[in-house]
Amino acid sequence: MQKFIMSFTIICAMTTMVFAQPTEQTFTILGANGNVGDVDTYTECSLDGGVTWQDAYLTGWHPWGFATGTNSWISIDADDEVGAGGPDTLWYDFRIRFAVPNDFTNASMVFVLKADNLGDVWVNDTFITDIEGTFTYEAGDEIIDAALEPGVNEIRLHLGDYGGILGLNYRIDVTMTSAEDLSDPVYTPEEADEEEAGPYDVTIDIKPGNDNNRVNPRNRGVIPVAILTDDDFDATTVDVASLLFGPGEASPAHNGHIEDVDDDGDDDLMLHFRTQATGVTNDDTELWLTGTAGDGDIEITGSDIISIVNGRRHGNNGNGQCNGRGGGRHKAAIDNEDAIPSALSLAQNLPNPFNPTTNISFGLPEAGFASLTVYNVHGAVVEQLVNGYQPAGIQNVEFNASAMPSGTYFYVLKANGDHQVKKMLLIK
Repeated sequence: MQKFIMSFTIICAMTTMVFAQPTEQTFTILGANGNVGDVDTYTECSLDGGVTWQDAYLTGWHPWGFATGTNSWISIDADDEVGAGGPDTLWYDFRIRFAVPNDFTNASMVFVLKADNLGDVWVNDTFITDIEGTFTYEAGDEIIDAALEPGVNEIRLHLGDYGGILGLNYRIDVTMTSAEDLSDPVYTPEEADEEEAGPYDVTIDIKPGNDNNRVNPRNRGVIPVAILTDDDFDATTVDVASLLFGPGEASPAHNGHIEDVDDDGDDDLMLHFRTQATGVTNDDTELWLTGTAGDGDIEITGSDIISIVNGRRHGNNGNGQCNGRGGGRHKAAIDNEDAIPSALSLAQNLPNPFNPTTNISFGLPEAGFASLTVYNVHGAVVEQLVNGYQPAGIQNVEFNASAMPSGTYFYVLKANGDHQVKKMLLIK
């Protein structure tokens, strides 16, 4: 066995009630405090590299002691023995999730960790550090600011053991200024899953039958939009009165009716929105629809790309549709290859999961040096896809992982002093 105690500073904030004025607040998360055999309230573990997650359990005493305020270690089950020692390292993942509100300022987090034996630490998709032995680490504001985002955030602990006892013990102290009440700040796994699910992504088709999706912002007519039924969603359950459509979801539906738009035997919802009410401009490449379905308890969202017939931008999405499920938000960047993006962009790889090849699309607002690198979960480089001078615009790169094992990989785009990170899953 080896021992490390790790401390690093992290930015984080949570959401519940609202105060009249932003207030400095402090709270503490203990992992763990309870009885042997209990399921830990906030920590989950994964035995397959983060593909699926399950409960983590309190295992009680450990010869390396406890972080202040805790009385138990955490492992994959109540029996913390993971097998006999040997040349192979046994790897497992643990995660804790938090919510970050939009208004937080002056936030800091001290994460004190004891773990048996070694591993690495990630905040969302940002690699923080390798850890082994006795370790103290403080991550600066620059890396943490880039790592965190509003909504659900994840601290991932990828731990390895040579055999014997596997587990961890931690204490997190957070101080921050926010108008949100942080008296109940941490997500349980169930609460985090619900928050991450967000609105249901539906497939919409602007101007069905028109592959160009051409829109004239000066037109005083309507834009036809279809919400398509599929195996997972019945478009006829949509509340038409709840719908808003446009670049800023501005226009209510002018009217709607049931019709099998795509001739697949299922009833779809055909809608019309007044062009002038949508607020579409010559600079827009994508229009969004939001609303509710069922009894109003299911939020929906969807998007499709457009081309402007009297403006500067022209594009073609190939089939006139954009499926928001799993990739709608990236479709405009991928398909409108003639457009110059206004900011650095990195799309989710397609397909994902994949085997063994997948495509990665990225956009550069200006020409210059750029790199696109693939890392494994240990932070090691597995392939350099791009590394050199690149023109402005949208580019597509194929990643072939035929020689790599199944698991989670991360790809990082760096250009013009900025960077973006995404993760992808290889399943063989």
